[in-house]
Amino acid sequence: MRFNSWAAFFIPAGTTWEAATLSLSPSVYGNAPPSVIGLFDVDGGLQPFLNTFHPGTDVFADLGSGTQYAAATLYDSPATITLSGAALADINAVSGSYFVIGFTNQTLNAVAVEAGDQGIYLGGIRAEPYIELTLSTIPAVPEPGTYAMLLAGLAVAGVAARRRG
Repeated sequence: MRFNSWAAFFIPAGTTWEAATLSLSPSVYGNAPPSVIGLFDVDGGLQPFLNTFHPGTDVFADLGSGTQYAAATLYDSPATITLSGAALADINAVSGSYFVIGFTNQTLNAVAVEAGDQGIYLGGIRAEPYIELTLSTIPAVPEPGTYAMLLAGLAVAGVAARRRG
């Protein structure tokens, strides 16, 4: 797989995340067409990438395999991608540590090498690659008993106000 890359994000401990989006700005290198970029889990976490000079070919092959979190057609404009429930489960599983996500250019990896290494990249080529993970919690829906207590409280306040008037 020629067009693979990755990003790591520290996940704060103590919160159960219920939604995750990835905002990114792809880089176009050469005369490349729009491409489908797949987002995948990474088996070894951050540790294999800490040796930046010799992480091994197996590490880079893993970036485009395993559980797919999402896919999007990208070219030269920013995009926001909602990650799947499998991604959320993995994010919550690494709470207090690093979440690593792999990117692969599924369009260019499916064809023979032509015209060198031209393609759509996420990170590593631009001077300032932009990849941001946004995590959020969804406010809990109140229980029916909460609404009943609210209505009872409003009724008591209404009765008290009526007696004063």
